[in-house]
Amino acid sequence: MKRFLFRVCAVGLSSMWLAQSTPGYAQGAQGQAAGLPSAPKAAPNDDAAGVEVMTRGPIHEAFAQPVNTGSVRPLVVPKNPPPAIEEIPPDVKPAGEDVVWISGYWGWDDDRKDFVWVSGVWRVPPPGQRWIPGYWTEASGGYQWVPGFWSPVESQEAEYYPEPPASLEQGPTSDPPSLDYAWIPGCWRWREARYAWQPGYWALAQPDWVWMPASYSWCPRGWVFSEGYWDYPFAGRGLAFAPVYFGGGLLRPRFFSPTVVIDTGILSFYLFTRPSYYHYYFGDYFAASYDGLGIFPWFGVNAYARYTYDPLFSYYRWYYSSRDPRWLANLQGWHRYYREHADRRPPHDLAAQRQLLARAEDRPDSRFLAIADTVQDWRQKADAPVTLVPVGGQEKAKIAETARMLGDVKTQRAQLEGGAAIGPGTGAAKTAEKAPAAALKAPLKAPLKAPLPKLPAVGPAKAGGVAPGIAPAPRTPPTPGATPKAAPGPQPVVPPRPETRRGKVPAGEPSPRSAPPARVRAGQKGAAEAEKAVIPEPPRGRGEGSAPERPRPERGEGKGGGKRR
Repeated sequence: MKRFLFRVCAVGLSSMWLAQSTPGYAQGAQGQAAGLPSAPKAAPNDDAAGVEVMTRGPIHEAFAQPVNTGSVRPLVVPKNPPPAIEEIPPDVKPAGEDVVWISGYWGWDDDRKDFVWVSGVWRVPPPGQRWIPGYWTEASGGYQWVPGFWSPVESQEAEYYPEPPASLEQGPTSDPPSLDYAWIPGCWRWREARYAWQPGYWALAQPDWVWMPASYSWCPRGWVFSEGYWDYPFAGRGLAFAPVYFGGGLLRPRFFSPTVVIDTGILSFYLFTRPSYYHYYFGDYFAASYDGLGIFPWFGVNAYARYTYDPLFSYYRWYYSSRDPRWLANLQGWHRYYREHADRRPPHDLAAQRQLLARAEDRPDSRFLAIADTVQDWRQKADAPVTLVPVGGQEKAKIAETARMLGDVKTQRAQLEGGAAIGPGTGAAKTAEKAPAAALKAPLKAPLKAPLPKLPAVGPAKAGGVAPGIAPAPRTPPTPGATPKAAPGPQPVVPPRPETRRGKVPAGEPSPRSAPPARVRAGQKGAAEAEKAVIPEPPRGRGEGSAPERPRPERGEGKGGGKRR
């Protein structure tokens, strides 16, 4: 009896502390019956014990996700993820009717050996795509992340394939026809009861658009194949929020509302990728020890095993090739400088960032130190890459319903695939109630189709049989007379020429110098991101006058690219 009373008192005291110190906890508890309570207006109390608003960590995979053109299994972590938090969307969002809220989830932090909350995002869905959330599931030796993916709006089925071979992608095999072309990577495709390699090729780059190539993602039932699609540059995707670390046990709240945003205008300065986790990271991961964890700088394509292509790097390298010829060299130089000067690296949390900015040091990277900021301060910035507007009462109800449906999709997907999604108030179960266990005992030997869960109607509506913003994919080579030699199977599928938010792309070839990267709305503060992301010359350190060093390949890797099987 005494033990029971002690636990009741402990929970009560913990709830009182969270209501006072944790953003969104008290407001969420009071407004639970209303379906979607208002988000807190106060800035997060990052000084409270056990609560840390982070200025580094994993980026929500619906906002940005590395592609996998071959076989890369997600990492396994040793701990069971905590019960999910019921996340309350902020009271402001990017302008536009097609912006949707996608809730957060628990992500793994290797330094803490614990979970951090990857906050939800306001996202402008890629034209014609819907989000299928990921989930944690129990695996041999621990717990494994099953990545989410974008699926065509008109698709009613998910396709599961046998495990593809390791990617053969090693980068361009020839010079581009002109500076207006970008490289599209090769990919394994299932042809006549086996995999055949479709080589990469050059295609005309499109201002304001990032081509996300065909890719695979692992799940307990097999490998989900996703066709390529057009997406937006960072500033056109919406608004990402900073991850948060709560102390263990009773310190984790049941309700939470994010109030600190990541500045996408400088995201490229601190961007890293972790292919084995299907996540990008931002912030300070410059130490050499992170190489061993598989966290690489995003410009390290073909310098590390199983990291052979990055669509965001491909786009921004093309974009800056005519605007700032030193962009890549400076990016690499700053990476080397931070690796060699640990005391000059960016701060790890919001409190440390405020202290550093208050000192007003004269540093060449000073405008890149404010990695994250509160929503209130963000709205007052004249150069903010995204315009925020209040969320109305009726819109809140719609957002709440969409968030609930996405949560149901996650649970149904886990049951379909034989995993076990972690929902509010639950831990990881060993098996799902409706999991087809018999079908999961042996690896797939042939493709398998299964119906997708009912998806919420979010994002742009389908029009005229073609998803808006996307033209039908032509079946012709990207450039006359430059058709690559294809493996058995059809010729490569050329990325469709998109429509911009200003209208259709002209019939003639657009110039990459004609427009800056798009925002949430084309033409809205169009040059802000480009001006902010111009990277200054790094300080001269060791090896003065020499070119920035290239990240060293892993042992057993050749000069040309990733490991082969």
